[in-house]
Amino acid sequence: MNNPTSLLFPDTLITDESMRRELFFFEQIMFYQPIEQEQENPEKTEQFCHGYPPAPLKEDRERFTLLLQELKGHEKEFYNGMLSSMSLEYLENRDTETTLELIMNMQGKPAPNRKNKKTEEEKILWQARLMLKLAEIRQQEDSEIDKVLNSIAVKEKNLFKQIKGSEETTDDSAVPPGIIPAPIKVEPLLRAWGHLFLVDEQPIRILNTTNDEAAAILLDVDETLAKQAPKKLSSLPLPEINMPEFASKRKTFRREAAAVIDEIGKLFHQAAENGAEDATCLELEQAAAEWAGKIAEQGLNSGRTALDFYCCSNSMADIFSHFCKTKNKRKQGSCPTHALLAIRRKIQ
Repeated sequence: MNNPTSLLFPDTLITDESMRRELFFFEQIMFYQPIEQEQENPEKTEQFCHGYPPAPLKEDRERFTLLLQELKGHEKEFYNGMLSSMSLEYLENRDTETTLELIMNMQGKPAPNRKNKKTEEEKILWQARLMLKLAEIRQQEDSEIDKVLNSIAVKEKNLFKQIKGSEETTDDSAVPPGIIPAPIKVEPLLRAWGHLFLVDEQPIRILNTTNDEAAAILLDVDETLAKQAPKKLSSLPLPEINMPEFASKRKTFRREAAAVIDEIGKLFHQAAENGAEDATCLELEQAAAEWAGKIAEQGLNSGRTALDFYCCSNSMADIFSHFCKTKNKRKQGSCPTHALLAIRRKIQ
C-alpha cells in the first residue's frame, strides 16, 4: 500500500486540526521543530502530524533556550522588530555571540565566555533556528490574543442583543479576527527553513504548504534553473470537515478510497523519479476524478479548497541550495530527482 506522507514548509507549528483537510490524502504530515523535543502541549494531538528537529542543538540547547527567554523579556527592543524586513536581514547575518552579548549587556550582566568558536555553518543553522522559533512564538501569541479578543467580541455582541431583547446569539466563527498581525516576510523565513532542510537526513518525496507565497518562490527558483515552468500534475479537492468528526470520517474515507490513494501515490512516485511525463499526467487526471467521486460518495462537502501538485525539473535539494546560496549538503538519495510540491489553495 502506497500511503503518501509529506513535509510541511515553512511553518513549524501545526496540529491535526490545522491540517485536517490534507490528512484525508496524506497518511502523515511531518514538520520541523527548530530545537529538540520541547514541553508537550496537552491540547495538541500528534496522531498524524509529527515534528522533529532536523539539526538538534544537543549541548547548545540550554544556551538557545536562554536566548529565547531573554528575547521574550525584551519584546519592545527585540521581538516585535525581529520579523520586520530590515530586522530579518539583520538577524540573518549577525554573529551569534554578538546577539547574546548585546542582550546580556542590556541587563547589566557579563556575557558568557565561549571556549569554542562556532563554524560558519553552525552560525547559519543557529540563526535559522532562531528565526523559525521567533516566527513560531509570534504565531502562538497572535493566536492566543485573537482567541481572547474574539471571545470578548462575542460576549459584547450577545450582551448587546440581550439588552435589545433579541434572543439570537452570535456564532464565534462569524466574528472577525480581533487583530490583524503584522505580516511576516516570507522569503527570509523560507531561507531559514531551507538551511535546516539541507542538513536534514530524513528522506522526503513531497513537500506541502498552505503558504502560496512560499510555494511561488520555490516554483520560480525551479523555473530559473530549468528555463521552463514546473508542470502542474493534479488538483485534488479537499473535504470541509469539523474537527469533532475528523477522526471517524477520515478513517472511513481512507478505507473506502484506499485503492485510489494507492494509485495516486504510485503515480507521484513515478513523477518524482521520471518527471511529469504525459502518460503519468493523464493517469493522474483520471485518478483525481475518481478521488473527487469518492468524496461525493462519502457525503463529504468539498469545493472550497484543493491540493494542487506540481512537479519540478530539479530536486528540492538543488532548489534550496540555489535559493539559500549554499552547497547541497543532503545525503545522496534523500531527495528524488524531481521535487513535488503540494499547495493548499482556495478554489476560485
